[in-house]
Amino acid sequence: MLPDLAQQAIERALKGNWNEALSLNREIVLANPKDCEALNRVARAYLELGRTADAKTYYKRVLRIDPYNTIAQKALERLGNINKFVPYGIKRVKKQKNRQSPL
Repeated sequence: MLPDLAQQAIERALKGNWNEALSLNREIVLANPKDCEALNRVARAYLELGRTADAKTYYKRVLRIDPYNTIAQKALERLGNINKFVPYGIKRVKKQKNRQSPL
């Protein structure tokens, strides 16, 4: 049943029906609170609905479960919040440009 709900939620989001997508994804999260994919979709729906604080809360929740989740990391980075929330002392390593040695 959950895969069907996930597919329905994705279809609603693709059609821009964010309220229904949010409702379906929250139902999935109630059944499985550690489903990072559903949590990310909840966060995205909140973001699309203009509820930025709720979106940040859910992205942070994802990072508490999976500190290396790049979807949540990038979303919080875009929202200007990644450096304020570093789960378990893990910081995202930024890519450095190739620099030539001074020698």
